[in-house]
Amino acid sequence: MMRTEEDLRAALASRERLAPAPETVVSGIRRRAARRRRVRTVGVLATATLAVTAAAVVPAVLLRPGPATFPATSSPVDAHAADRPDFSFTVAAGQVAGFELRPESVDASTQTVTIRPADGDRLTATLVLYRPGQGLGGAEHSDGWGLSVRFPDPAQAPNAQVNGGPAWFDSDARWSGLTWQYAPDAYAGLETNAGPLSRQTLVQIAEAVRFVDPYPARVPYRLDYLPAGLRPYLVIQPATKYYSYVGFVGRGRPTIDPRKDLTPDYDGIAPAITPDIAVTDDPPALNEHWFTEPTGTWEPTTVAGRPAQCSLSRCNIDYGEYLVSIGTGFTRTELEQIVAGLQFADPANPGTWFAIDEAIPGL
Repeated sequence: MMRTEEDLRAALASRERLAPAPETVVSGIRRRAARRRRVRTVGVLATATLAVTAAAVVPAVLLRPGPATFPATSSPVDAHAADRPDFSFTVAAGQVAGFELRPESVDASTQTVTIRPADGDRLTATLVLYRPGQGLGGAEHSDGWGLSVRFPDPAQAPNAQVNGGPAWFDSDARWSGLTWQYAPDAYAGLETNAGPLSRQTLVQIAEAVRFVDPYPARVPYRLDYLPAGLRPYLVIQPATKYYSYVGFVGRGRPTIDPRKDLTPDYDGIAPAITPDIAVTDDPPALNEHWFTEPTGTWEPTTVAGRPAQCSLSRCNIDYGEYLVSIGTGFTRTELEQIVAGLQFADPANPGTWFAIDEAIPGL
């Protein structure tokens, strides 16, 4: 059962044996991220809309990838949609007529790609690709982070075409969206984040999306230890305000206080918990993404010999130019072992990062 924010706050504050469901935590992360993005985009709404509208009146070829934009093996149809490994992307990153396509988050069900101007970080549109068989009926869906997003309903009569196939466009005074099939029985949704764009512009962007063989998400560290029973459920690659986020899920593990090597008593099996490992060089911005503010007082300590501050809900370990922030769900002994075994790449250089199947034990 998904709990409300008030329930979760109360549970953490009283150190009950409840833990948030993954969908709830991810929803909060995405809500905070979306709120920040909306604030940032209000000031540039007119500029962004005018810039993209101008692109809409030029020939469609300008929004199609050039010879060097995507790999030669790329295709407008995803041949691997059905057998894509859970934490792998099939969308090719690239630049198209001043826009940058960034494959950003991935889980078992979805891939999320942000679309931004190549010369800045303001969010223009979000592309979500759903696994075959999930459908895309109705007006609101999850973007993979738990936030509702709007895509036109393919149950209606198609009113556009993408790569020669049927597509569905809709818009109002503040929003526009496009739905199409990117593989057999697999739908993609494109939603604008900085005001409505024209049907032609969204179709041109959709037709510029290219698919390649599956490639894994990447993280800036490698673990040599992960407690038994945990597995990733969401991986976020470099984003605007933090380098990396990996959420884990497991059953039978109670909520614990990472400041102490204690496990509270509990009856039966604890619900699923969502510890996470995030890396950032901007701690205040990172805190804006959490569903709850860190619960309890921050206490200075050391973790695996490194200076750290821990609250009831998080431990922030100081690595100099960046923090490793680890969420509730590990005992103090486990936390020490995880941090002691972290092997780091350069967080600011994604080219040095580890593939997720190399970085996380057991994948």
